[in-house]
Amino acid sequence: MHVDGEQVLNRWKTHTENMYSQPEDQLYRRRFLHMRTEDEPTPLVEEVREAMKKLKNQKSPGCDRIPAELWKAREKVESD
Repeated sequence: MHVDGEQVLNRWKTHTENMYSQPEDQLYRRRFLHMRTEDEPTPLVEEVREAMKKLKNQKSPGCDRIPAELWKAREKVESD
């Protein structure tokens, strides 16, 4: 199967636009992010980095719908 690079980029663009244009999704994410209780300490940056390193690739993303590979790539870019 031959796929044009331009087609792939357009498909990802469309997918991303659709994913973030759904208002009910945004409301769900806001509610989910505010479910922390007051007695939970804020995680340290290093704790978050260590947790991100342990994420497995090729798994279903969480409620933010961002795959582990993207989080890991972001961390790698920031450290370079």
